[in-house]
Amino acid sequence: MKGDEVGLDPAKAIGYYEQAIEAGDAGAMIALGNVYRDGKVVPADIPKAVDLYTKALENGRITAAAKLGELYRKGRALGLDPGKAVGFYEQGVQAGDPGAKLGMADLYAEGVLVPRDIPKATALYEEVLAGGGTWAASSLATLYLKGADVGLDPAKAVGYYEQAVQAGDSGAMISLAKVYRDGTAVPRNVSKAADLYQEAYRAGRKNGLASAASVLLGGTASQQKQAHDLLLEGQKENAPGIASVLANAVLDGAGGGGRKILPRLSRSSRRRARPAIPMRHRRLFSSMLKDGARISQGIFPWPRRRLPVRQAGCPNSSAKAKNCSSRGLPPVL
Repeated sequence: MKGDEVGLDPAKAIGYYEQAIEAGDAGAMIALGNVYRDGKVVPADIPKAVDLYTKALENGRITAAAKLGELYRKGRALGLDPGKAVGFYEQGVQAGDPGAKLGMADLYAEGVLVPRDIPKATALYEEVLAGGGTWAASSLATLYLKGADVGLDPAKAVGYYEQAVQAGDSGAMISLAKVYRDGTAVPRNVSKAADLYQEAYRAGRKNGLASAASVLLGGTASQQKQAHDLLLEGQKENAPGIASVLANAVLDGAGGGGRKILPRLSRSSRRRARPAIPMRHRRLFSSMLKDGARISQGIFPWPRRRLPVRQAGCPNSSAKAKNCSSRGLPPVL
């Protein structure tokens, strides 16, 4: 249902799916169930989605078991009994469906609807991964990263994340970047974290560029120069989060590097954009960026014109105010 992308009305797809369903097409039942589940083309209708998935399962589409398990797993938020999720997942697992195995592994890892069983969870994830389901690598990595809490070696999480990254999983790119950024399971590595954030940005994670710039600002001088280049790129592409990184750098000095990075960024921006404001104002803005700490305290670097202080009850004129004070005249009401 590409709809507007190809100049067609996506709502008409519903009618065609219904025709296919009347002819017994179980694939159309799954597809229309997805439409009612997601609520993008028509308003979401979970009971209709459940009914269509159930019909598809009765017509031999075992993949519908995992979809039913997923809906029932969300439980009361959708007005469904979460306890039924286990039965649907088990039905899919017995038939060898990787989606059902992944869902059942999640249940064993969570330990909410069924008692927690980490060996069963890892075994099911490994089965999916061995069958070519690379999406299970990220789930395994997340489980291993919990370490002693689940009796696993957190260092092995990196290997599973790397498998997921190689498969193009942008979520795994972000997760592995955080591991290197924080140094949780491996030694901290700012460069690797920044590279992964940028890779995630290219894969569609729009906040990845800002995250890369942020982590580099806390690194060495050369890494701060890389952050400067990324901030320029982010400004040019209107990448989300770039303005927040700049604001944070001004307020906290970016670990001592913000005072060097931001003026250079300001000069580069002037050369590229040539804003239509007076030069004296641009110089003022540049000087403000030179000392983020002072700005954060509310101390601004521009000169202020000293204004005459008016005593309470005296006229506005400074001369008259002076006379008012010296003569001891009563306040002007």
